Amino acid sequence: MSDMLERLTSALSDRYAIERELGRGGMATVYLAEDLKHRRKVAIKVLRPELAATLGAERFLREIEIAANLAHPHILPLFDSGFAEEQPTAVPPCRRTAFLYYVMPYVEGESLREKLNCERELPISEAVRILRDVVDALAHAHLHGVIHRDIKPDNVMLSGHHALVADFGVAKALTSATSATGPTTVGVALGTPAYMSPEQALADEQVDHRSDIYALGVLAYELLTGRPPFLGTTPQMVLSAHLSDAPEPLTRYRKSVPAALEQLVLRCLEKEPADRWQTAEELLPQLEAMATPSGGVTPVTAASVTAGRINERKALLGSIVVLALLLPVTFVWWLVNCPSRTGTAKPLPIAVLPFEIVAGSDEDESFVQGVREEISTQLSGIAGLSVRGHSSVVRLTQAGADPRDIASQVGVDYFVLGSVSRLLDSIRVNARLVAVETEELVWADSYSRLLTASNYHAVTSGIAQQIAGELHVRLSAAEQEEMATPATESIEALNAYRLGRFHWTKRTFADVTRAIEYFNEAIAADSGYAAAHAGLADCFMAMGTQAWLPPAEAWPRMENAVTKALELDSLLPEAWASMGYVHLVNRRWSQSLLSAQRAITLKPDYASGRQIYAEILGILGELEQSKRELEHVLRLDPFSPMFGTDYGEKFFWSREYQTATEAYESVIDMHPTYPLARLRLAHAQEQLGMSQEALANYEGAAELAHGSPAYLAELARFRGLSGELTEATLLLDSLMSLAANQYVSGYHLALVHLGLGDTDRAIESFTEAVNEGFFRTLELRLNPQLDALRSDPRFQALIRSIGFPD
Repeated sequence: MSDMLERLTSALSDRYAIERELGRGGMATVYLAEDLKHRRKVAIKVLRPELAATLGAERFLREIEIAANLAHPHILPLFDSGFAEEQPTAVPPCRRTAFLYYVMPYVEGESLREKLNCERELPISEAVRILRDVVDALAHAHLHGVIHRDIKPDNVMLSGHHALVADFGVAKALTSATSATGPTTVGVALGTPAYMSPEQALADEQVDHRSDIYALGVLAYELLTGRPPFLGTTPQMVLSAHLSDAPEPLTRYRKSVPAALEQLVLRCLEKEPADRWQTAEELLPQLEAMATPSGGVTPVTAASVTAGRINERKALLGSIVVLALLLPVTFVWWLVNCPSRTGTAKPLPIAVLPFEIVAGSDEDESFVQGVREEISTQLSGIAGLSVRGHSSVVRLTQAGADPRDIASQVGVDYFVLGSVSRLLDSIRVNARLVAVETEELVWADSYSRLLTASNYHAVTSGIAQQIAGELHVRLSAAEQEEMATPATESIEALNAYRLGRFHWTKRTFADVTRAIEYFNEAIAADSGYAAAHAGLADCFMAMGTQAWLPPAEAWPRMENAVTKALELDSLLPEAWASMGYVHLVNRRWSQSLLSAQRAITLKPDYASGRQIYAEILGILGELEQSKRELEHVLRLDPFSPMFGTDYGEKFFWSREYQTATEAYESVIDMHPTYPLARLRLAHAQEQLGMSQEALANYEGAAELAHGSPAYLAELARFRGLSGELTEATLLLDSLMSLAANQYVSGYHLALVHLGLGDTDRAIESFTEAVNEGFFRTLELRLNPQLDALRSDPRFQALIRSIGFPD
């Protein structure tokens, strides 16, 4: 249980038993609780502490009491409201929190916003029915002098076939309570920009019930077209559109909207209050008429069939037959395409840009980008979204590319941007969602919390859920459950894990070594933190594949870490991808493929998981399928140097040297200091007979890799093959000297012996590398550099000893 929830539970313990959080927004957090006196489930809305502290309780509670007197079938009643202070002994006075709250019935249903998230636009007859209920509620409230001021899908609850309007009087209470201090001291908008009337946008003190009529028009427009009438890149632009822009006809977006309904909605959206429907009472009969068969909104019914006209009866019968045949098909289509059911609808492509560090923050880049990466990870777990790779986005951002160019190159429709600040023991995250094509601000919010592990998770997962909701992507029950649970309750473990991932992504020996230290710190703080064990496994995978540790040390540590991660969380995709490598280096081919496939199933847009799957396919000789998988990976993260280099390598293995060259050159153009791409380019140029170019790239790669044994061995092999035997021998001596203090694989020594023409020693060293389980020995049957050995029976026997499947 989070610290704030514990404190709230204590403060309200004499009246309510809080069970769990239901959701949160810009002003309040909603909790499910039991009313101890009446033994009933209730929803408690608790205003943000900083908002409650600024407002002052007395006037707010006096104003909200007006709403408590509203009794109507389509109004969600107000049960209770109050101001609860923490017990003096609970926390020090300087940290004591006062909770301003109000209590409503708990509705077993969904909000209209949740429904729209799945269905985008509603059937016309259903939209009219919901609007009729909302107008009926408004008519009753207006008659009693209560204006809602914040009509929007979030404040309309659906229960059975009825709509219930919530939060009557709340916006008015906020406005009144802040009148003395001014709303700018609160830090929240009193209303929602997308649904504000022009007079609200101007902060007119004389706002009346016709402002609710305007908001109803915005609501109706969204129900019928799947979008509000006015959008913009900032709240100010949205408000400006309300003041000056004419709404597009509804039929532009949905041709089936009847003319009478379109006219009704557009009249609600008139700029001048005097030009709108003047009362909800006036509007109500219009909607009631449209909700009947004669009103022209509902579909044709049997009443439209004239008795005695056989041809029309046949037509009706035929329609029924067709409908009966289509219903299962329609249901299957809906089942497949509604993200809330299966997540198989085409995912929306989205990218999370690097977050900014707010001036004056106590934190550094690693913390800020850790927040960004966690939000990206949360979004990646949502089946309806496709999150593009971080490395591509970062590179383009650092290069100063225009957002539209970034979007075009990585193939996204939406950006997530933000900033982070950390002061003492609190964190503040500002996030916003922008539509690329229109540059419209789709959503924005800020989150301030005490920095605990639970709050950190609540902020990042809350942002992800808000974004999914704004994009009409509904989370499955499993996704909701996963997001609801933080991976660790230890802030120390969380901070160490964040730093571990920050260094691991740099993939240098020094950084991976530091990452291991941080992941071990995270595990020491919370031994049940599965992600930290998976991070440790990834580090030892890098240590083994980069020849920084001998296989006898790297592979068991990798296997132990990933096994522990899966014991703690059997659905962790990063762990399953690493398990694919564990099985691969142990030559358990089918298990390797299955593990990598499991990772992709759990997280389809996990680029590293797909890259591992492609690597396994390539080693098993399925080169065309491997290329296809890597093409998918590059669509997710087109500027990753590792992924681009791997893609070129598959063409190199299939002897398509020119294509491999082009792939490597593309990577070098983007990442001129990435040594592996330059080394691989030298391989391809060597096969194409481009000796001078190849030598320059072998030397350049060794320099960029700071004299790594693997790169020195490649240079020595090429010098030997080029007849520079003295230089090759000197490099071999250097490698043998390095081997006295660090790991040098027999595989790399074999390359040098091969260059010097010593086939016996080359095969002997390759055999040593196979026996120790060095990763690159899995390439022996594919690597064109070794073609000179293919006719040697000893080399053929060595490949057979690896046990590749037929």
